[in-house]
Amino acid sequence: MKAILHIFNYTCGNCGKSFQAPAALHSSYGEFLMRSERGAEAYLNASQDLTYSEISEAIRRHSAVARLKARKQAEVVQAIFSSLCDEDSDGSEFRIGRLPACPYCGATQISHWEATEPPQLVEKELAAVTHKKWDGLSAAEKEAFLNEALSRLIAV
Repeated sequence: MKAILHIFNYTCGNCGKSFQAPAALHSSYGEFLMRSERGAEAYLNASQDLTYSEISEAIRRHSAVARLKARKQAEVVQAIFSSLCDEDSDGSEFRIGRLPACPYCGATQISHWEATEPPQLVEKELAAVTHKKWDGLSAAEKEAFLNEALSRLIAV
């Protein structure tokens, strides 16, 4: 799928070098650029992804999440959704909000980032994130997974 991404300027917190990398447009509600540890990228359109909708609804109905503010609920949904997506070829998790790795030293500590001004946009072909393992679970297995994930993230 082709995605329009916004180029950001980053400064590595490890080696101090500057580099550019894409990010999802802020105006693209529900669209995310997910990254693995090695820097592979995948696309998520949360408003069209049935698994994202399923997870979001199940998590937000949970009593421990229902009492949280909307922003914190969104953080919980995104963290759990990331953990159930199929992994990158190296076995690392694709995560929403993961910053890019420095192309010079490979570190993921970013000390500063800002959008290019005026905005520099790039069209990029990205594979959609998948969740075949999740789709293969029974209803009981899905419930157990969500309960365990929630107990790690918040006090249930």
